[in-house]
This record gives sequence, structure tokens and C-alpha cells, in this order.
Amino acid sequence: MALLPTFTTLGAGPAVLMLHDADGKHLTLAPQVETLARAGYRAMAWDMPGDVHSAPIEPHTFKSRAESRLALLDFLVITRRVLQ
Repeated sequence: MALLPTFTTLGAGPAVLMLHDADGKHLTLAPQVETLARAGYRAMAWDMPGDVHSAPIEPHTFKSRAESRLALLDFLVITRRVLQ
């Protein structure tokens, strides 16, 4: 199995996966993770491969980054996926 990206998760219910902005890291989303968890969601924040705390991947492409996200969702057993 490929290395999983660094992430945090809190709560239970419908899953929400968040990505930090260019200057941040997954921990900058802690207030949103906590708020969503209290509201009944399983909130998750992650660092994409090569960003902040996550190991880089080769090749570093949009496809490989998307595959990393899918691997994380599989690991967390998130089966219902809606992209918005």
C-alpha cells in the first residue's frame, strides 16, 4: 500500500474532506474540523502528497495526487463520495 498522506479526522456521520490553502497545513483547519464534528459530520483535513507534512510521491501529477486522495478515502472506509 502506498504511503497515506498526513490527515486528521474527528466525528461521525457524513464525511467531509477538506484541503488547506497554499500557505497552510491540515492543522490550520482544526476549528472547521471541530465545528463540523459537533454538527454531526465526520470531518477530515489532509495535506496532499508533497505538501507540508505528507511525503512526496512520484510521479507528482494531478492523477497521482487524486489517487492519493482516493487511497485515503479507502483507508478511512468512506464509500459515499460527492465532489463539490
